[in-house]
Amino acid sequence: MSYRAILNLIKQKYHLQLDYQDIVHGPSQAHVWCGQWTLNGSQIIGTGESATRAGAKEDSAKPAVETLMAYGYLPPKQ
Repeated sequence: MSYRAILNLIKQKYHLQLDYQDIVHGPSQAHVWCGQWTLNGSQIIGTGESATRAGAKEDSAKPAVETLMAYGYLPPKQ
C-alpha cells in the first residue's frame, strides 16, 4: 500500500484537515517537483521532491505518515 493511501486512511479515520501543495523548479527538460503536506492549514508535516509530480506527492507522504503516527494517529487495521 502506498504512503498516499495510508495517509488518506488516517485522514478519513480521524477527520483531519490535510492539504497538499506542490511547485516545480528548474528548466523544462529537468523539472524538480517539490511537494508538502500540511495539517490544519499551517503545520508542515511532510516534504519531498522528485522528477515527477506523482513522485513528489508520494515522497512527501512518507514523512507525513510518520509524523502523524508519532502524534498517535494510527491507520485503521486492514
